[in-house]
Parts: sequence; structure tokens; C-alpha cells
Amino acid sequence: MGKSSENDLNVLYYQYEGYRSRRLQPEGSSGNWRCNRISDIATAEIIDAAWRQPIQKPKTRGNCVVLLDVEVKGYY
Repeated sequence: MGKSSENDLNVLYYQYEGYRSRRLQPEGSSGNWRCNRISDIATAEIIDAAWRQPIQKPKTRGNCVVLLDVEVKGYY
């Protein structure tokens, strides 16, 4: 999570289930990385399930997060 190049507060995350306007790639694919403005997220919940992660981290955060505030470390 951090600020975008437009100074929006964004979150870069990996989607493994749920709705998406375009079809999700197979689980583990690097094509399932998503970027959203925090202000666009209406609801969120913590689920009691095993941690899931893609095969590799995104090569870049692009314009989504240029000034990092929070990052999950130690999961690779």
C-alpha cells in the first residue's frame, strides 16, 4: 500500500478468487496482480484461510505504488 504517481492512496494485491470483468488467470499466474485506490474499496473482510501467493512477485509496482507505506514482507 502506498501513494501512486497521482498521489492517490493505492493497494497492490494478488487476486486468486472472485469477480473480475476479465477472466482470472490460473492461480499462481502473475497476470492476477491488481491495483485499486483505497477510496474505491467499499467493503473488505479478513478470511480464516491459508495464505496464498503467486509464483513470483510483480516485477514492478508501476504507477500503482511509487511511494511505499506498507508492505507484507517475508512471504517469499
